[in-house]
Amino acid sequence: MVWRPRLPQPPAQSGSAEGASPAVSAALDNEDILGEILLRLPALPSSLPCAGAVCKRWRRLVTDPGFLHRFRAHHGKAPLLGFFSHNRGKVAFTSVLDPPDRMPSARRFSLRLPKGSSIYDCRHGRVLVVTGGKPFSFLVWDPVSGDQCRLPLPPTSGGNNYMIDGTVVCAAGGQGHVHGACHSSPFRVVFLGHCGEQIVVWVYSSETGAWGDAISIMWLGPFDPDDFACCNTLVGNSIYWLFNESSMAILEFDLDRQCLATVDAPPEVIGLDPSVQDECQFLIMPAEGGELGFLILQGFNARIWKRKAKHDGDNGWLLGNTFKLRLPLKSWEHRYPSEIVGFAEDYNVVFIATGGGAVFIVHLESAQFKKLPQKLRYRTCYPFTSFCTPAPAVSLVPPAMREEVLLTHIEVVKDQELDLMVEDREMDRWDPMILEASMARDATSRGF
Repeated sequence: MVWRPRLPQPPAQSGSAEGASPAVSAALDNEDILGEILLRLPALPSSLPCAGAVCKRWRRLVTDPGFLHRFRAHHGKAPLLGFFSHNRGKVAFTSVLDPPDRMPSARRFSLRLPKGSSIYDCRHGRVLVVTGGKPFSFLVWDPVSGDQCRLPLPPTSGGNNYMIDGTVVCAAGGQGHVHGACHSSPFRVVFLGHCGEQIVVWVYSSETGAWGDAISIMWLGPFDPDDFACCNTLVGNSIYWLFNESSMAILEFDLDRQCLATVDAPPEVIGLDPSVQDECQFLIMPAEGGELGFLILQGFNARIWKRKAKHDGDNGWLLGNTFKLRLPLKSWEHRYPSEIVGFAEDYNVVFIATGGGAVFIVHLESAQFKKLPQKLRYRTCYPFTSFCTPAPAVSLVPPAMREEVLLTHIEVVKDQELDLMVEDREMDRWDPMILEASMARDATSRGF
């Protein structure tokens, strides 16, 4: 008798789960239903690669361009991958996700720039960089695709121009378009500057490859660059900036109508005592219903105002949610003021740095938070959202998704009608895509 070792059996090509009920097996063998199941996986970097590692059939399905389009449209917004920061021309990326979704910053999301360069904005999967040198220049960078686009300077005139801020937005907005998956879509860059007694905006279009005409508004009183709060916020189709002067003014640029306007701040901050104002942090944010919101953070106490149209047509502010940040800090850390260092408008989460250097991501509607394991080395961070699949390098290939793991997220009913049930068993990983469901179930929770 000759002994022959038993060769390992290849995985089933059908993707069916051994021992599963007949209804489940039939569903996994039905490509239409399987596609609907995989469509509902979390929009995180490892989800589709793990599913594609099960078998060739699943890999073919999750890499199909039509499926990817439906996958992004189903989720509606790209996941929050992490944030960028810069120091002395070096751009660094920090992931806010846990393995296996954590992005390898050194491999893909790193960029070396001349000394004096700085990041000005991250939005819709792109990064806006102002490169150092004389004269300076703009660089629009897509970290996922690696594409870079250098822009000419706006047609400023005279020698008394001062750059205040810049921002990048996706120019596509048709039906079914999902920001963060628009690597080949046109974009616009908005340059905000100061010239004499005027605030001026120029808009660059990647479709025309040129800057538009100057759009200006008179600015009453002397302009001090230190009065400008550099964080810009996109609410609807308008960009907002906060000028942290004694009168606290908000500047609005309507991208559709291409016009500038000023907006009155909430009554609480108008004429605020300077000593109290120095103790507060302010942020423009989207509010419920697509309205304009305004966050006041005083120490660890937060108040959110909402701007709402009155019946007589006059817009006013209403005080909405108020809460206290109950962060797990040491006793001595409470003596130092918290500081807003970044804001992700798509998820309405704010990055808050404490006196000890710890960084927390706080959801402004629920006050839920996550503490990042890393300490912030720089003062400002720029949150980055994008659909991203890790490169198919051998060292980065994730383990195959076990079919029983997939089946814990689904329930197939008779007649092959799909009833998806996402179980929130891993909320300690802070999955932003199911945060809203978690908040509804546990409104009193203050941590993961």
